[in-house]
Amino acid sequence: MKAFLQQGAIASILQSHSVHLVEVDQKTQVLLKFYLSIHPQQVNSISQIPALSYALIYIAQSPKLSRPHRLVGTVEKYKLI
Repeated sequence: MKAFLQQGAIASILQSHSVHLVEVDQKTQVLLKFYLSIHPQQVNSISQIPALSYALIYIAQSPKLSRPHRLVGTVEKYKLI
């Protein structure tokens, strides 16, 4: 997880934008709060992610996306969109 978050393009995004978390397990949430300078915001569903925002979603949630998204990266069982 740490190596993923430190990749150039991803680190740049995470330093200046908040990330919404959808169905992220507790362990990953704790790690993200530790590694990110802007604390992530937990939401209950993909529909609660504001437009033009970044989100870390559980891979199985991808088919539920109602609007197009750009995949920034994948780590473990999550996608950063």
